Amino acid sequence: MDKHQENRIATALRVAGYNFEREFRFHPVRKWRFDFALPNKKVAIEFEGGVFLPKARHTSMVGYSKDVEKYREAVLHGWKVLRYTAKDLSIKNGEYKIIEDLQKLFNQII
Repeated sequence: MDKHQENRIATALRVAGYNFEREFRFHPVRKWRFDFALPNKKVAIEFEGGVFLPKARHTSMVGYSKDVEKYREAVLHGWKVLRYTAKDLSIKNGEYKIIEDLQKLFNQII
């Protein structure tokens, strides 16, 4: 995910009224971070940006295994993780899909 995409997402979250943090470290021991987090709701937003590239970390067995470990630990620590690809952001106003998904998630919780 590039800075332009990050800024689009941050703007959409801000406009929607969400309190969020970028590069949020969620684990007490490991240095894992979420791309975006809503810490007060324990919801993370993660992007698998390199899945379409032939030598991307997410497409190697080691990289994929590390991602699985990270997401499993996140769930065990009470987090809900929404995952997206670069394709999700490539469509016009794709960042608002994230807002829509958050609203759906929070409507389920209430």
